[in-house]
Amino acid sequence: DGDGYTSISSIGRDGAGTMTSDRWNFTAGGTTYSINTSNSANRSFTVAAGQLKYNVSNYGTANSVRLRLLTVAETVEIIRPAVVIFQEKDDNNRYEALIVELEDGATSDDGLGIDSIEDTWSAAAAGWKSSRYTDSKQEDRANLWGSIITVDSSDSDQKSATISYPKEQIHAQLYVTEEAASITTGGSTTGVTALGEVLVKDSEVSSVSSKNLIIVGGSCINSAAAKVLGGSYCSADFTTATGVGTGEFLLKGVTGAYTTGKIALVVAGYEAADTVNAAKYLTTQTVDTSKEYKGTSATAATLVTTETTA
Repeated sequence: DGDGYTSISSIGRDGAGTMTSDRWNFTAGGTTYSINTSNSANRSFTVAAGQLKYNVSNYGTANSVRLRLLTVAETVEIIRPAVVIFQEKDDNNRYEALIVELEDGATSDDGLGIDSIEDTWSAAAAGWKSSRYTDSKQEDRANLWGSIITVDSSDSDQKSATISYPKEQIHAQLYVTEEAASITTGGSTTGVTALGEVLVKDSEVSSVSSKNLIIVGGSCINSAAAKVLGGSYCSADFTTATGVGTGEFLLKGVTGAYTTGKIALVVAGYEAADTVNAAKYLTTQTVDTSKEYKGTSATAATLVTTETTA
């Protein structure tokens, strides 16, 4: 019917032959399967519903038929409570799915947590997930549709999950230009001029050191920022050196750090998300690039002033 689901229909007894009233027919996806329930011999078959697979079996029990969802590897039946999330059709014409399997709660009194999350697009491959650098208990997984799944194991007895599902499929945009070209922001902004310059890695900064520089990233990971700020500061050391802590960012312009008369502007946050806010603030607000600012959001920052004594 065009939605990626497979209908299971025509479930009924087959009165033909020697298996009268004991053989049950299942028609799924245009294929008919039969299972005999007259004896204790184990009989089963697997049927697909989109990207998911189900096992239909008599489990070696006469007059009994069970249908259970299989793991994406199709090796184990899922017998614990689970939530299945079907995605819309992606640009590969596939309807992928997530299986969120819960704990059984049989040996604990702390409630039901997440046991595991499997996906059909990668067959639960480890390469599609990664623990965060700043918090190893936060594990992220993403797919080609743009869904992001985060499993939080901070509470080892009751893991939780956050699933972000975009309204439409997300596509990455990559721009490649010749060296002398520039890319400007679209639309109208307030107090902003176009930031059209060549992008280089921190290891290549010497090739553009005679220019005014915008250095994105903190001193812990960016050697150019470390030169401007006076050291490769990380975490608490970064806070001590800059006054910038959790949830904050720094915009700091230093004249002559690389070339006399040229400004090197550091755009850095305590975390990656804070650096994003810093970049947004720089490109949407009025900023004196020779000054220092400390901010907390894409629209909020204060000028840092240094008092002098006589």
